[in-house]
Amino acid sequence: MPSSFRAARLRIGMRLRHAMVDLVRDAMAAGKVVAAICHGPQMLISADALRGRTLTCWPSIAIDVKNAGGLYVDKPVVEDGNLITSRKPDDVPLFNEAIIRALTRGQTPAAQDRKGQDR
Repeated sequence: MPSSFRAARLRIGMRLRHAMVDLVRDAMAAGKVVAAICHGPQMLISADALRGRTLTCWPSIAIDVKNAGGLYVDKPVVEDGNLITSRKPDDVPLFNEAIIRALTRGQTPAAQDRKGQDR
């Protein structure tokens, strides 16, 4: 995983590509910001990256998250270390705020002032 990588956006179906699964696995292992919304945690399941993590997702895959060792909670946004998850399109504004906070954390004095404003 290049150290210059800050984040990646993945499309549906990418979990069928081994290179994409490896990218996500490496990003999680390197502590990079990884964000997933709706069915996005399915990629994290494929990357075996949910064990011991608290997250949210679309309700129909909550059982898959649990079976992969994740702790499912029904909240608009969940931040667990470098992992940010959200449930559905209605949650996008809060999801975006969490991603921006995570990507700017420690970058500027203003970013440092925003620490602790987690929802």
